[in-house]
Amino acid sequence: MLMYQRRHLGLILLSLALVAVPGLGRSQPAEALDFKRDIEPIFSQRCHHCHGPGQAAGGLRLDLRESALKGGASGPAIVPGDSSASRLIDLVSGTGGMIMPLQGEPLSADLVDRLRAWIDQGAPWPAEDAGAGVQAETDGHWSFQEIDNPAVPKAGIPDRVRNPIDSFVLEALEKRGLQPSPRATRETLVRRLHLDLLGLPPTPAEVEAFVSDPLPNAYERLVRQWLASPHYGERWARHWLDLARYADSDGFEKDRPRPHAWRYREWVIEAINRDLPYDRFVIEQMAGDLLPNAGTEQRVATGFHRNTLTNREGGVDKEQFRIEQIVDRTNTTSSVFLGLTMACAQCHDHKYDPLSQQEYYELFAFLNEAEEKNIPATLEPELEAYRRAKRDWDLRQEMLVGKMEAARKPLVEELTPKLADWEARNPYPLLGQWQVLDPLSFTATDSKETELVKQEDGSLLARGDNPAHNNYKVEVRSSLAGITAFRIEALKDPTLPNSGPGRAAQGNFALSEVRIEVPPAEAGKEPRKLEIDSAVSLQELDGFEVSRAVDGKEVTGWSPGGLKGPNHNRQIVVILKEDAGSSSGTTFNFTLEQRLGDHRTMGRFRLSATTAP
Repeated sequence: MLMYQRRHLGLILLSLALVAVPGLGRSQPAEALDFKRDIEPIFSQRCHHCHGPGQAAGGLRLDLRESALKGGASGPAIVPGDSSASRLIDLVSGTGGMIMPLQGEPLSADLVDRLRAWIDQGAPWPAEDAGAGVQAETDGHWSFQEIDNPAVPKAGIPDRVRNPIDSFVLEALEKRGLQPSPRATRETLVRRLHLDLLGLPPTPAEVEAFVSDPLPNAYERLVRQWLASPHYGERWARHWLDLARYADSDGFEKDRPRPHAWRYREWVIEAINRDLPYDRFVIEQMAGDLLPNAGTEQRVATGFHRNTLTNREGGVDKEQFRIEQIVDRTNTTSSVFLGLTMACAQCHDHKYDPLSQQEYYELFAFLNEAEEKNIPATLEPELEAYRRAKRDWDLRQEMLVGKMEAARKPLVEELTPKLADWEARNPYPLLGQWQVLDPLSFTATDSKETELVKQEDGSLLARGDNPAHNNYKVEVRSSLAGITAFRIEALKDPTLPNSGPGRAAQGNFALSEVRIEVPPAEAGKEPRKLEIDSAVSLQELDGFEVSRAVDGKEVTGWSPGGLKGPNHNRQIVVILKEDAGSSSGTTFNFTLEQRLGDHRTMGRFRLSATTAP
């Protein structure tokens, strides 16, 4: 992924030149052989079908070192250091009475010689991970080798060497008896340069200007000119945008547009044009929003992983496609940043790279923790317009707040003594006096996995499973005489969605029915049901009024509705038709029915009683 950096263009030209040289990289049997490069491709393409992880014909597997050296039912197939004693050579060469592979063409003499030379060299094979069955080939796999600077060879044509890269190219040509191509004409050179840096052919005027430029540094000045062009970023951003699976629409059946996706595309273009260092280029795309003092552009950069296919068709399983997006991000992270085909390990331990299925899902779990949401990415002209409007709004607000304070001050001065006088003459001294009822036993009846846990303030906190509906049964005992009402408080808690007090989305809940009974004094008798006169609450949702919690119907109920503001606590007061309780103590059994579905159950609640009139 270094190709977008200007300072690495030379490396790209070198790689292109090496690829273009016929026969370069082809190993000869007389040379020291590398298992991953020279031998494993033979096993993989011609042998693993019968002697691999899917099938081990004759008990022989050639995909794992230990198994290959152990051999199969006919004994060892490979004798390191002695190809003449190795049954594998007899079989692939046809000297052992039969010829392998059984299907397809026999191995060429060149491939047989390569296997023979490899065995004679001791059959070097990277060690494997004996625990997971995953080959730990970090010692031999080319992609895990440390990058170093090799010694620059001395070229036989010194006048063709303008930089160290030329020496490597000329050395490769000399080994094969080839001569360098003639120098390109200026017309050809300017066309190649323009196509390479900007992606378009030069205009006739640009060609003429370069051809007629007599200065010795004409080429270097032309390179600097086009590297400074904004079109340079546009041309080279295409490669990265392909890796980032950039698109202006969702990609599924409805293929809905993504009207703001272009902001990420522009970020990539600008990053390349300003020669953003590669480490920073990666960090901002993977975690730009987590950087200290992250700005809008750093947040826009994280669009790298928002480019996944998105299915917004009606009726789709949202969780299924969310998981598919995480899989895509896992595979993309591996292929783009690690250069590994990690996707194979989604279903099983990787057969050829040292990657286990566990490691795949460890990376999956890391990406699965990300919270995907839209963020403001306002452009500077839009911000300036906002700042102007905000200044006007602040002035008007300051003026209105001043008028409000001026009108409020005399009212406060007038009403404060009146309020104090009213409180002193309060005719209901017991109003607001509630006694918390200590739970003696408590259970959730609809799920054994739901646990009610008693808290220090006498409340009960629901943990564990949250089924679609649930009933809470609570036994309390009170020594109050003449109880007129009971209160059920639904309390907020940081462990609940949106801090509660319910366990449904946004912390909501619905109470379908409240039942209160006094157990019989004698065994075999029916419990006495307390008759409820009415219920009151300060919060109720249309269609879920508080009276529906005491109407005797399970299909109706009370819900406090939206939970806004810092105080999420809600309460319902149930008023009895006749006073209950005695000073000698009375047991009450509460049943809080929650039968309206959608997991709308209370998360934390507390029971209290009062004797107020």
